[in-house]
Amino acid sequence: FFLSKKAPTQQRSEEGQRTAASREQPVLEPESGGKMSGFDVDVDQIGWGEPSHLTRYHSPYYKESHVKWRMHLRKWCEEKLQPNIPKWEQEKVIPHSVFRDAFRVGFLPAIVGAPWPEELCGPCPGLAPGEKFDAFHELIAWEEICRLGSGGLAWGICEGIQIGV
Repeated sequence: FFLSKKAPTQQRSEEGQRTAASREQPVLEPESGGKMSGFDVDVDQIGWGEPSHLTRYHSPYYKESHVKWRMHLRKWCEEKLQPNIPKWEQEKVIPHSVFRDAFRVGFLPAIVGAPWPEELCGPCPGLAPGEKFDAFHELIAWEEICRLGSGGLAWGICEGIQIGV
């Protein structure tokens, strides 16, 4: 599952066919202990356990801001949500404090979609000034909450807002 330092990127020729271009891309190295070269990011070493743009293939759509946003949300999901999922599922209740925390880290505004509602909730906490929130940031928010493997949690936090909007 490990790649060499030069990972080919997928590009399209003028005829629309895919061509490989050799350009340095962040890739997972065997000796890295789960760190990608090019980014300071921990990734799963299980095959296809991460999105391909993080570990294998360059994407013209995912930028460094997307990787930072993913790691910002992943940290919150793994530290604040994951340890509590069994308890919340047994009680069939997600505490109100979780919704306040989800807003604070930018998760709730993210699932509403782009553009980021800065006039309502301030700048996006996971992005640097000047970086634009787009549909791929929203997709990452969904991927990270679903990565926890709890449909009840994903539905409980996200769908009330989705239906309400």
